Amino acid sequence: MKKISLIGLLGIFLAVALQVSAGDPLQNPKVVKDLGLTQEQTAKLEQLRYDFQASSIKLREEMQLVKLDLKREMAAENPDKTKINKLVDHLSQVRARMAKARVNHLLDVRSILTTEQWNRLKELRAKFGHRQGRRGGNAMGKGRGGMRGNSGMCPNSGNRMGPGGGQGMGPGPGPDAGPDAPDM
Repeated sequence: MKKISLIGLLGIFLAVALQVSAGDPLQNPKVVKDLGLTQEQTAKLEQLRYDFQASSIKLREEMQLVKLDLKREMAAENPDKTKINKLVDHLSQVRARMAKARVNHLLDVRSILTTEQWNRLKELRAKFGHRQGRRGGNAMGKGRGGMRGNSGMCPNSGNRMGPGGGQGMGPGPGPDAGPDAPDM
């Protein structure tokens, strides 16, 4: 029994490690070498990734709280239509801030890379089957499948009324970026 549990835990750990490395091509040493990233570029990208993830966590938290308030108000015996409309507006504003954060992060990543590096990164993403859109898995950025979150560049809310997405890390809109996400 203990062997099975240990093997299961090891399998889960390996799967998570592979997802993290596959989710952000710029954290893959082979991609970094292929692109010829300098130490300075790598350091800037790491800081950019950290800052983006930190702000994304705050936005997802805000979104979850608004959704919780909306759920409570919708379940009330006498729902307040005005309050519900304000909550829906607030939710829309948070989503817009998330979309702007994704776009700005993408532009920041792009500004760190040279034109040649950016074009090569796009080639690598295409080669490994990176897809834009709301669903689909691939070697360069895992898709959602049945799980929340993403390992592409940016977070999103997952389904429109459900839990928030995962932390984004990569150089372009991830599988959860949505239909209006900019293309690399």
